[in-house]
Amino acid sequence: MATLKHILRSVFTLFIGGITMAGNVSGIEWSDLTPYQKHLVTFVLPASSTETWNADEVQTFLQNYGTRSGIYHSVGMLYRNEGADRENAQHVMRDLLKLQHDVPGEKLHGMWRTGVGKDREDQNWREFVGTGFIVAREYFGDALAPDLVRDIDAALVRAAEGAAQRDVSAGYTNIALMSAFLLDYVGHTASKPAFQELGKKKAKAIHDLFFQYKTFTEFNSPTYYGVNLMGLGMWRELAKSAELREWGQEIESTFWHHIAQFYHADMKNMSGPYARGYGMDMTEYVALVGICIAMGFDGPEDAPLPNTRERAFEWAYAPLFAVLNVQPPQDLLAEFKTFSGSREMLHHITYRKQLFQAQAVLESDWMMGAATGMRRRWDQHCPGTVHWKLGDEMGWLLVHGENAAEAKIEGRNLQIFATESDAEHPLRILIHVPNADLKQITENTWTLPGMTFNVQTVLPAPEVIRKTEKRFGDVIEIAFPMPDTVDEHMPVLVLSPVKTE
Repeated sequence: MATLKHILRSVFTLFIGGITMAGNVSGIEWSDLTPYQKHLVTFVLPASSTETWNADEVQTFLQNYGTRSGIYHSVGMLYRNEGADRENAQHVMRDLLKLQHDVPGEKLHGMWRTGVGKDREDQNWREFVGTGFIVAREYFGDALAPDLVRDIDAALVRAAEGAAQRDVSAGYTNIALMSAFLLDYVGHTASKPAFQELGKKKAKAIHDLFFQYKTFTEFNSPTYYGVNLMGLGMWRELAKSAELREWGQEIESTFWHHIAQFYHADMKNMSGPYARGYGMDMTEYVALVGICIAMGFDGPEDAPLPNTRERAFEWAYAPLFAVLNVQPPQDLLAEFKTFSGSREMLHHITYRKQLFQAQAVLESDWMMGAATGMRRRWDQHCPGTVHWKLGDEMGWLLVHGENAAEAKIEGRNLQIFATESDAEHPLRILIHVPNADLKQITENTWTLPGMTFNVQTVLPAPEVIRKTEKRFGDVIEIAFPMPDTVDEHMPVLVLSPVKTE
């Protein structure tokens, strides 16, 4: 889909006071997008209008969407360019610039507030917001007022100063990708060689860590894989160093092959395990990698996305994915439309200088994932997963990660280990499936619609309840009490899935 302008994107820049003037890089033209891609970009954008927003309307917009989504929506409005879109985007950007901390030498320096009112003081907002400003500046600089460009440049220097002081490690993948890009960009455009070198050094560390096992530390995350792809798109398209552009293309190509291996096209989901997960069914919650995949499709039929405007802050990434041409490569597109066959995977991943193992089994109508080695009490960690088809719906099972459980696949059995046994943290299994009968969850067998689990355990009888989980919605929770100590080398629970009609 890339145009000649997109391929030959280099332009001459003028230098004033060490800062380059507004860029006019050629990305994917709005007219080149398919109708479905335009839909993805505009799905949660404010409706286009001929009216220019007043100060109160701009503040209301930022109160509703926050600063990260504010800059991403601004990119979307600059891109769409209907009515007063570009004027309103610039009003938003001016107010966003006022929400950056300018306190040299302090922890908050260069960081944007997360919102107009309450500020969570998240240091990652330097990269999230700062790189959004770079995309706006580079692709739509010719539409921005010169004084706005000047203020953006100054803000980016502050963001780079704070990012250099923080200096995130290569293993913090999504932030490290954006941080390396931000430092490289400001190092070149603001004539600050120390930033340039730090950005390149960080990028090289990310490259080397990735190719150690051809995957990222934030393993198999449907949300953060999307941020990673966006960061790599920035490297590929906008990095000032030739090395970052080359490394970005190299990583991106290999990364898409990795994603395709773990993606089940007929189930429209990534197989687990997930080092960081915000949901279990990409057709029910907005996962950023789902938007990236959908960018390669002509319509919603095959897209791993819900038809909801909930989690608008995730949808806000779509304009950046579109302009950066973040979508599956043409030679892999079929893998994301039709399931290509049963397979088993074994991956090794480094995490905090330690090695852990991820396994997955994908069959035509079910799949299972397991992770060992990442001992972390965290509700985002999903060390054991099972998904199965149930007509047009999906059933799933999750081994919750808050008690530092591990899981391993032996044959077609899911073995669960308690590595840090703690009586205050039961072993929690979450199940989501329509029309389940709690009476069918017995000591030795869990008979569910579409799937039966044969059960072996050394643990006391569990408590079985229905509940609503913050990240996972309406579920059945099977909570096994944990003794103070167990043999961490022996499974405390073994689940043997049997797919049924």
